[in-house]
Amino acid sequence: LADGCVGLRDLDISGCQRVSEVGITNIAHGCTGIGYLNVTDCKLISRRFLMRLINDMQFSDPAHTYFGYQPKPDADELRRKAQELQEMGLAATDIQRVIRGTLARGGVKEIKRAHIIKYQLPKAQAWVRGFLRRRKWQK
Repeated sequence: LADGCVGLRDLDISGCQRVSEVGITNIAHGCTGIGYLNVTDCKLISRRFLMRLINDMQFSDPAHTYFGYQPKPDADELRRKAQELQEMGLAATDIQRVIRGTLARGGVKEIKRAHIIKYQLPKAQAWVRGFLRRRKWQK
């Protein structure tokens, strides 16, 4: 159950006597989409364990009407932000990969050359033209 059920949203295993803390940990970390988990009357699950597990989970709070956990009020927004952050990290990694590849292939020389031609050369040309005109007027 814990392998690959990322679309699972609600799980009620109340009364299951053979479910252990290891099993609940695997379910909680494997089924990342679970919002509601009810483990009422599961004798092998302790309150201390469940509180520790909930503290490790960023989108869940303890349930008040049953023994288990429920999603935080803004869980969907938190998930969206976490997804955006992950995508930004992947994009940054891609940018670093491209830059390192450019550096490894010696592409920096071409980038510097293009920068000089576009920005520095016109300034130098303007300075030389001004110098020559001032010199012409002084004669």
